[in-house]
Amino acid sequence: MSGACRLCVVGYNISGACRLCVVGYNMFGACRLCVVGYNISGACRLCVIGYNMFGACRLCAVCYSMSGACRLCVVGYNISGACRLCVVGYNISGACRLCVVGYNMFGACRLCVVGYNVSGECRLCVVGYNMFGACRLCVVGYNVSGACRLCVVGYNVSGACRLCVVGYNISGACRLCVVGYNISGACRLCVVGYNMFGACRLCVVGYNMFGACRLCVVGYNMFGACRLCVDGYNISGACRLCVVGYNMFGACRLCVVCYSMSGACRLCVVGYNISGACRLCAVGYNMSGACRLCAVGYSMSGACRLYAVGYNISGSCRLCVVCYSMSGACRL
Repeated sequence: MSGACRLCVVGYNISGACRLCVVGYNMFGACRLCVVGYNISGACRLCVIGYNMFGACRLCAVCYSMSGACRLCVVGYNISGACRLCVVGYNISGACRLCVVGYNMFGACRLCVVGYNVSGECRLCVVGYNMFGACRLCVVGYNVSGACRLCVVGYNVSGACRLCVVGYNISGACRLCVVGYNISGACRLCVVGYNMFGACRLCVVGYNMFGACRLCVVGYNMFGACRLCVDGYNISGACRLCVVGYNMFGACRLCVVCYSMSGACRLCVVGYNISGACRLCAVGYNMSGACRLCAVGYSMSGACRLYAVGYNISGSCRLCVVCYSMSGACRL
């Protein structure tokens, strides 16, 4: 078998005589056994699982091509040059670049639907679960960013837990805003029905005032996706039961019978103030703003002003002759 070119069956050594080498043995020179993971070219060198067995041992993540350069990279590894792991939230194309929360880290930054995991592929996490890394359940009131931390009602669950008094902004520093004012950024007054977050936008009754105006059927949650809550349950976040007569938005606040329990209390019993919390005003008290007592003969609209019998109580005080009308201008 010397002289002319000789063909050897696959698995046989073509150096010298044709000799069969068992799988895993080096077929060049004498047959040498290489353990799985060892390089069978030249001397036997051990490469850790995931390392390239050709040439020097280079680490390739699972799914990498082990022939030549690593071409296919596992999720989270950089496929440019050496294999570099990128921290969660970073883009793995080229240099490590941070991607905004909600964006996918693969290739260009792609937005993932709300509730989906932005680490790796977009995976849906059930409400209350942490969407970063593995899906972990957080009890209601716990912060789902990072470790699960319990925050008391009124505390901000984003970042550190900070207590804000009712009416204060729980985003960033605690700032008091008057009812009807925007508590995000500067305090700006928004007309009833307008969205107080960002610019003032009018939303029709039943529409969600957060983000774009989306219509939700009565009883559905207007935050995020529309979810149906049983009557008496809170439709903000998780469904929590509120006692009859309590307001289902935010903390449970008592509203007098015949108040509407959806949104702000719209229907008020006679004598109750429908602005902000439900406050009872005694007969003769002004129900606009704080309750102020007006004596007999005083007007309860705006400031209390005394009008003598026969005077017009609209606008400034003007004396009207007997038989003139006391409403509007004096007419005979």
